[in-house]
Amino acid sequence: MSNRFFIDSGMFSHTSHQDEVRGITKLELATSLALRIAHILGLDGFLGVQEKLGRLTANLELIKGTITRSEDNGHLDEFGIYTPVSKLCKRFARPFPIL
Repeated sequence: MSNRFFIDSGMFSHTSHQDEVRGITKLELATSLALRIAHILGLDGFLGVQEKLGRLTANLELIKGTITRSEDNGHLDEFGIYTPVSKLCKRFARPFPIL
């Protein structure tokens, strides 16, 4: 019953969205640090390092796009509260697969 209320009340959409935005901030910091450290140490020329940095950057941009899309496709509920699309937020509740 509690889980159903969490989804039906719209709280899931808002908390998922907040988690995604907080996660983006942390991922931006980690990606920026990794790129900067690799550049300073001269490691950004190695293919293995480039692959890892590319994955970080790709995942960051994927999550940014998902959040933007969930905000663009959101709707006003019966109380006038703008709610982002929760279906898109659910996709990133799992870890990313290694490609």
